[in-house]
Amino acid sequence: MLRSYPLIALAAAAAVGLGFAEDRDTAGKQNSTTQRTGAEAVSPVGIISPQENDRRIARWLTVDNDSLRGCAEMVENHSDNARIKELARAIVADHKRFGERLNAFSRTAVNDTAADQTTAPAKTATLLKDDGRSRDGRLTFKPTDFLSVKETVCKDLRAKAEKEFKNLKGKEFDHAFLAHMVFGHEALISGIDAVRADATQQLQTTLDEFRDLSTQHLKNVRNLRQDVHPETANR
Repeated sequence: MLRSYPLIALAAAAAVGLGFAEDRDTAGKQNSTTQRTGAEAVSPVGIISPQENDRRIARWLTVDNDSLRGCAEMVENHSDNARIKELARAIVADHKRFGERLNAFSRTAVNDTAADQTTAPAKTATLLKDDGRSRDGRLTFKPTDFLSVKETVCKDLRAKAEKEFKNLKGKEFDHAFLAHMVFGHEALISGIDAVRADATQQLQTTLDEFRDLSTQHLKNVRNLRQDVHPETANR
């Protein structure tokens, strides 16, 4: 089951990613119109600032980054291969560093939002009233937070994977780890490519460096996999 985990993780990430893209597309289509469901109008999705969009992008990629780092941190106690341990240490250090840079964008966006709160227009979400069924007109619907969904799904998958990884040692662990690193870095690179165009120039610079680093990691993992497990390197 473990060896199929990277594929499961990619499928889950893709599904959540499609949902996020759909949500973003819907927001764009509703920027100048209102819709009506029953007797209650739906407010258009609010326009967000570039800084807030950077915060969301950083949060989106942090999930994948933390997953790779967490997996690499397990190598020290589960592998006997010195080369794999060296590679894992580099992955941990590099992804920790970029994780801190992504978090910096999140913190900046939050601070900017607080500073502009008195002058910025209200950021409304698409909400429906209860169609007069109660006296206080309670809200009965709000859009799905796809960022939160991705975090929840990946947290669950990561916990399951770590549980299985803990039962592996030696060559069996090495094989599973390297396979996960291949698919995990491919997923991260695809994620960066998908969101880069919407980022500010400052964040794009960070994402370009992050992509180059992840591409180098992927190359190193594939080369090591070819040396350590040549019979499975092309699977």
